[in-house]
Amino acid sequence: MAIRSLKRAATSNCTPMSEANVTREIKKAAMTGITQRVATCHELTLLKLPSIAELFPFRFKDTGFELKFILFTCGSCEKPFDIANVHGTCSQVIESVIDLDLVAKCVRCDMITPFQLRISSDRYCNWKDHKGVWNQFRIYEPGRKGVTDAWHDMLGVIKKLGTPN
Repeated sequence: MAIRSLKRAATSNCTPMSEANVTREIKKAAMTGITQRVATCHELTLLKLPSIAELFPFRFKDTGFELKFILFTCGSCEKPFDIANVHGTCSQVIESVIDLDLVAKCVRCDMITPFQLRISSDRYCNWKDHKGVWNQFRIYEPGRKGVTDAWHDMLGVIKKLGTPN
């Protein structure tokens, strides 16, 4: 879900908008067909943090898995973000998992998109979608090995689906 950043909410103390301003913004959103909400104080705080560009490439010490980049796209116009426009925090409580809490502001449509990810050294990425549901996918190596691993995983799923309970 993308959200339009509202100047009034961007004040340092995150003063809430007046009801009239919120109503005006909702009407504007309805006319443009864009789903909007006011950016939260947390999202505005993340937006003020440095870019995560210098984080990559990231290498996990326990397995040697190197995460070269992540492609983030706008939740509104679906255009890819330049990594320099993605801001937030990266924490590593245990050496096999990094936790990313990020936001990016689209220079094309002026929308803010939040991202919450957990990436593990065993090549799995968990992310929270706009409904708050956690999802998972596997990160495959580029080239022949990655294609082979993907096919192996897919065949394993097909076998499980075909096996009677």
